[in-house]
Amino acid sequence: MRIKGIKIPRVLTRVVQFLVTIALFYYLIRKSDFNSAVKILSDIDVWYFLLSFILLICANLTLVLSWFLIIKKIKLNVSLGTVIAVFFQSLFVNNFLTFIGGDVFKGVRINAHTGKKFETGFSLVISRFMMFYSLIIFTGVSLVRFSSNFGFSESIKWFGYLILFMCAAYAGFVKIFSKKNYLRNNDNRAGIFKRLLIKAGNNHIIFGESFQFFLLILLINLSGHFIGFISVKFLGTSLGLSLSLVEVVALMSILRLVLMVPVSFNGFGLREIGFVALLTKLGYHKAESLSLGLTQSVSTLLMSLLGGLILIIELGFIKKKDSEGQQNGIT
Repeated sequence: MRIKGIKIPRVLTRVVQFLVTIALFYYLIRKSDFNSAVKILSDIDVWYFLLSFILLICANLTLVLSWFLIIKKIKLNVSLGTVIAVFFQSLFVNNFLTFIGGDVFKGVRINAHTGKKFETGFSLVISRFMMFYSLIIFTGVSLVRFSSNFGFSESIKWFGYLILFMCAAYAGFVKIFSKKNYLRNNDNRAGIFKRLLIKAGNNHIIFGESFQFFLLILLINLSGHFIGFISVKFLGTSLGLSLSLVEVVALMSILRLVLMVPVSFNGFGLREIGFVALLTKLGYHKAESLSLGLTQSVSTLLMSLLGGLILIIELGFIKKKDSEGQQNGIT
């Protein structure tokens, strides 16, 4: 059943997530020194916050570059400017037009330019996968190195080793397939999973001939995450927190993995609890930890609003172009 094109289960999911977010913030206000956190926020160093936000933009642009290179490898004819605009607009859609979804928006927009639905979807899948793959490398290292610092059990440390082993095994798998030339012929009659494998093989991303391209995309994604970690470090500096870069990498690589679980509304509430839970283990006060979590959420919202601004500008340009076309048609 649908309501104006929206599936009811998705609506219910969003309602539940929204309620969970309210409950998490209520818990934070009750259990944390919220007034002290607000006091810390009121003394924020605006220049360090601005530097952090610029670095966050750079981190997102790095991830855009990864997606754009994948798009070009699949031979989709889309400009870099279009990919940048669609990527940032999807952040706005994901946070403020939540019944659509950011990835759905990206797929629809890129497909409108190319008319190749399968290839567009494939580029999104590979882009997301490499983003996740690069993140869990950081997570695996962090769990191995900092499990005791965060008060985790020894089994969590071994889970980190398992993550790193699986990442290395996958890289070896890619290397082996890059030499074998499997799946060279595209068969449109094949099932979608087989077509996905064939498309990957023909375009040298996972099973193709160029292992170097796989490493390039991995390096770009690792760089994007790392720039994002530096952004959080300066965010902490803006609040007077002397976080080391190593602590930030460990904190954010674990937290970002947790935030992939769609428990709350776009991670709000869960993000703040994660900051409090992990940073207090490193010796920081709850108020400091909560203030950093709240500031990170503000940065996320501002990034989304930047995407909304780009969307408004583009829609205004399209409307102006249409009106000029109509006037030319009248004359």
